[in-house]
Amino acid sequence: ASPSQPLPARVNTEVSPAEEKNRTEAKPTKYPWHELYGPANIPNWFLVIIGAGGIIAAVRTLGALSNQSSLMREQLNRMVERERARLELYAQGVTVEERHKNGFSLSTCMELTNSGHSNAYIRSSAGRFLICPSGQWPLPHPDPDEFNSAVDTVMPTESPVYAPAFIENTLFSLQDFAKNIQSGGLGMYFYGFIEYDSMGLSWHRDFGYKWEAPHPRESNVIIITLKHETFVGGDWVKDVRQKNGEYQMKPN
Repeated sequence: ASPSQPLPARVNTEVSPAEEKNRTEAKPTKYPWHELYGPANIPNWFLVIIGAGGIIAAVRTLGALSNQSSLMREQLNRMVERERARLELYAQGVTVEERHKNGFSLSTCMELTNSGHSNAYIRSSAGRFLICPSGQWPLPHPDPDEFNSAVDTVMPTESPVYAPAFIENTLFSLQDFAKNIQSGGLGMYFYGFIEYDSMGLSWHRDFGYKWEAPHPRESNVIIITLKHETFVGGDWVKDVRQKNGEYQMKPN
């Protein structure tokens, strides 16, 4: 018998998943950037250039419009500032209205003039004429019922308008009051605000005054009688602790 021949080795034709993945995945190819410069894309480049030019022109136009709008707004603000009403306030003296058995009543007033070129239409106001210890702070809030003008419109060419304020039925004698005012034991204050409209805008005007008595000379009494009217000696000065200024109100 002939010897048996060895069988040929079996070849494993199966492929592992990792090898199959490596075979199936193609290597990424480079993007054909050179085609962008080809003749077929020349019209596209013209469109890109035209679009960029349009964007630049639009941005410049918007900038010019913005500058023109800012210039017109500035001119309008200057015109309003020049032509609007301007209320000027001048606090008047203090007068003894009447004397009582145990006290007296005082009065003062605010003179309103319009130094602008348009009418001032008063929309609201509040104030307070007050006697209290000099160290008292803060002061009570202004009261709309204690300060108001006789008219609602202040014209540039008309006579001044007066808004009175009163202190009624004090509980000390006139002489003691005068001595305490002069020595600084008592303080007398006149403060509040006025709001008015002019050229479609609204303005808020604050005022705050403190009475300043003259320095004592021969007498401590600072009550003056002229033509059957009795006045308290001294003058109103702006109180640095209070608001004295004007600002434009917001629409709301």
